[in-house]
Amino acid sequence: PHLVDSEEDSAEEVGDEPLLLASKAQTIIAKDRVAGIKFIESNLDVDLVIMDDGFQSAKIKPSHALLVVDDARGLGNSRTLPSGPLRAPLKTQIHYASALFLINDGREQAENIKSLVKAFEKKSKPVLRGKLCLLDKPDEKQSYMAFSGIGDPEKFFHSLKLNGFNISEAHSYPDHHFFSEMEAKKLLARATEILAIPVTTEKDAVRLRGKKNLLSKLYQKTKIVKVTIIPQHAKKFENWLLTLDL
Repeated sequence: PHLVDSEEDSAEEVGDEPLLLASKAQTIIAKDRVAGIKFIESNLDVDLVIMDDGFQSAKIKPSHALLVVDDARGLGNSRTLPSGPLRAPLKTQIHYASALFLINDGREQAENIKSLVKAFEKKSKPVLRGKLCLLDKPDEKQSYMAFSGIGDPEKFFHSLKLNGFNISEAHSYPDHHFFSEMEAKKLLARATEILAIPVTTEKDAVRLRGKKNLLSKLYQKTKIVKVTIIPQHAKKFENWLLTLDL
C-alpha cells in the first residue's frame, strides 16, 4: 500500500484518479485491498474510508455501498465481463448496495435505467440523483479544441457544448491515455491552425503535468475544465446520509 503524494507522485506511478483524489483527502492505492485497509488502520487517523470500486473485493465488508450509474450510458447489454460492462451480476450488486445514485449530464436517459430504478424500489432501497456540472465558464467569443482520454470522452465533449463552449474539433483517446510528444505536437499544431484554445479534463491534465518539451507546452496552453456533481433533491440526499450513521 502507498500513501499518494499529490505533489511528489506522478500519474505513471500511482494513476491519474488517485492523484486527483489526493488533492482532496488522504489517498491510498493498494493492489491488495485488505492490505490497504490494514495500512489505513495502522497508519492513518481516520473515521471513514471511502473505497472506489468496492464491489471488486469480496474479502471486504463495507458498512455501506453506493452503486453509481451514468444515466445516459446505462448498463449496456446488462451482461457481466467479458460479454458486457458489468463487473458482477446486477442481482448480486443490488443485494449488497445501500442505494443507487444516477448521474445525469443532460443527455437522454438509457432505456434500461427504468428497470434498474424499479429493481431498487422493489427492494425499498433509495434512488438518488445528481447532475454533472462544469465549474468553468467559456469565453463566448473564443473557439476551443477539446481532447480527452477518459472512459467516455463524448460525455465530456457534450458537457462542454451544453455549457456554451464553442467546440471546433474534438479528439478522443483511450481511457487513462498517456500522451506522446508526437501527439502533443499534432494537437498544438492543429489548435494553432484552427485558432482554437485546447481544452481538457482535470483527469487528462494530471497526465500532462510535470512533463517536459511539447507535453509541457500543451499543458500550459490548455484550459482545464473542472466538474462537480450536485445532488438533486438535496434534502433527500442529506437525509440518506444521516441514516448511514457515519
